[in-house]
Amino acid sequence: MPMESKDNKIEVNAMADATMSNHSKSSLGGRDSSENLKVVLQFWLKELGLNAQEKNVKANPELDTLDALGLVEQLKKYDVGYVTDHVTRQNVQDTPYPFILIGRSGGTQLYRRRNDDLQCFSVNTQKWIKCELADLDVNAMAVFIERLPSKQLNLKAFSREMSKRSKWYRPVFFLSLFISLTGLSIPLFTMAVYDRVIGAQNSNIIIPIAVGAALAVIIYLICQLYRAYILTSVGNRFSRDLSNLTFHRLMSMSLMLLSRVGMVNHINRMKNAEKVRSILIGPTGTALIDLPFTLVVLIAIALLSGWLVLVPICMLLLNFIIMKLVTRYTNNALPTVSNQYQDVMIELSKNVLLLKSGGSIHGWVKGLQRMNQENSRQNFLFAKRNGLNAAVGQMMSMLTALITIFVGVFLVLEQDISPGALIACVMLIWRITGPAQMVFSSSLKFTMLGNAIRQFDSFMMVNTENNELRLDIPNVDVSPSVSIKQLTLRYNAEAQPALSGVSFDIEAGEVVAIIGPNGCGKTSALLSLLGVLEPQGGYITVNGKNIRQYDPQVFRRWVSYSPAETDLVVGSLADNVRTVKPEATDEEVKQALLKAGAQPLLYSVNGDINAPYFSDYDLLMRSIDASTISLARLILKDANYWLMDEPLSSCPAGTKNYFKELITTLKGSKTMVFTTHDPELISMADKVVVLDKGNLVYAGPAIKPESATEIDMDVTHE
Repeated sequence: MPMESKDNKIEVNAMADATMSNHSKSSLGGRDSSENLKVVLQFWLKELGLNAQEKNVKANPELDTLDALGLVEQLKKYDVGYVTDHVTRQNVQDTPYPFILIGRSGGTQLYRRRNDDLQCFSVNTQKWIKCELADLDVNAMAVFIERLPSKQLNLKAFSREMSKRSKWYRPVFFLSLFISLTGLSIPLFTMAVYDRVIGAQNSNIIIPIAVGAALAVIIYLICQLYRAYILTSVGNRFSRDLSNLTFHRLMSMSLMLLSRVGMVNHINRMKNAEKVRSILIGPTGTALIDLPFTLVVLIAIALLSGWLVLVPICMLLLNFIIMKLVTRYTNNALPTVSNQYQDVMIELSKNVLLLKSGGSIHGWVKGLQRMNQENSRQNFLFAKRNGLNAAVGQMMSMLTALITIFVGVFLVLEQDISPGALIACVMLIWRITGPAQMVFSSSLKFTMLGNAIRQFDSFMMVNTENNELRLDIPNVDVSPSVSIKQLTLRYNAEAQPALSGVSFDIEAGEVVAIIGPNGCGKTSALLSLLGVLEPQGGYITVNGKNIRQYDPQVFRRWVSYSPAETDLVVGSLADNVRTVKPEATDEEVKQALLKAGAQPLLYSVNGDINAPYFSDYDLLMRSIDASTISLARLILKDANYWLMDEPLSSCPAGTKNYFKELITTLKGSKTMVFTTHDPELISMADKVVVLDKGNLVYAGPAIKPESATEIDMDVTHE
């Protein structure tokens, strides 16, 4: 296919499967293919001048098993623009950067161009060796660099992504031209029948005319189908890539920023790609492509009828003015309550258990009824005006045809044109008014598309957590020491500080309990220690290094974190526990469940951890199971740094005993921080941190259970 010479790239996922399934020795130094890929990536980044990124790859033990999919994920993480393609002489000559080839067997090789010479990098000797283009494996996947990290280049992120698919323009242009030319066949056939067959009483030429018209119609249909295939393929690929970029960008943003924007805005960002796809491959996109080719039709009308062509031209201008006014009138009735309606539905889904258990749904139902009523009213008004828009467009099309006939009759009577030519011109009028009406009445869609493009461009300009200043790798083999200095955190400018000047130290291997009344800042402190909340003042150091210097993804994968509300997934016990360690064996999962006191859960599935257990309808009802699953995840991950938010808030007594035994066993070997109101757990801590209204009240040695209760009560009463 002509449009797929660069777009129909080798699928990265397929290549990732190939590299992961084949760990045969590479011909580039006898290394395992995954090890070779990591080494090649290091030298590739170094050759590109990305020294901080190169050090990050070198120090990251998670990349020891790097595959093709992991490689492109690293490029995305470093905001390096890339494209995958087959190797051609043109591609090699066009790229100014070094590129790599990933073979089907998993072997990887780094290349660069120096003047007219092609050089390959030897992993063994760590030197560049001259090679020939003919020696390259044409079946391998080539990864070419398009751009290096730069904020300015994200200003036109949408246009940049669209330009990657530039090769579809040419085939679509020629196909649209053929469609316009062959679309003239039926009107011209009709004219020939009226003028040469009926008018001349000559039926001998009707068969050749019919055969020619039939061939033109067949070509017309083939071109239409092929163009639809190209547009659908490009639209779906483009939508997929935009969705992937949007999701990847969302996941790399700070939690504080994501929380401020709101869930509905995130959903709308993900829908932007679908808006682009629907316009590109829908009737509007097709009409927009056909509109410039109405010039072919106008030329045909001018050749058939002379100055009669001025009628459709004038009517097109009048149609444009009228439709612009009607569209503006229609757009004034756009529903404004849709986002609020989505917010309410999202909030309702989050609180359905609370509402059902409390029985207090009257207020929700009443508010939802009012919103439904307003939503229906606005949608009805918009639909009514939209119907007017469509009716006016059809009326203008019919009026154009009628005026053409009216004027054309006088030309026929004056014998300036033939009757067949007038009939052909009227038939051709519909090939002009059809696309024009669709485009003129779709201004709202173009406005939405423009807003989506601007939103995407501005979204890609937002700073993320991934930058070259945050690429240090933590030492995952030791328990960390942590220091919090004057930590101050606000969720927004109007709110009271969640944390205000909080300072305390945690020694390596210590067990620390953060206590205080609800809303005092315990969870905020824990999330700050995890690095997902970035305070406005103060700082946190881990092992003597500012937490903002660490690679955020690697740092959080290193930490074992247990939230207050554990999320469960539909599936088995193994599916839920493995979320923190996908490569864990069944035996490792089972042992983690046993250590977490999950014997009742194992008994309920007869010891089969892969049996279906959690379903859609009961996820909200399993808070007790969730606490046990959360503890099993901590045990399975077995990190040296544990952060737990109310770890025993709703678990059975048996699990509590297992947890206490676990703390006793691991004390000194792991740094453990948890929030709690349980006096027994507080007494097991080496250090207690007491917070109240975001302020530090006490930080020091643990106290007896009865004293812990007294402090907690005193803080609550203040």
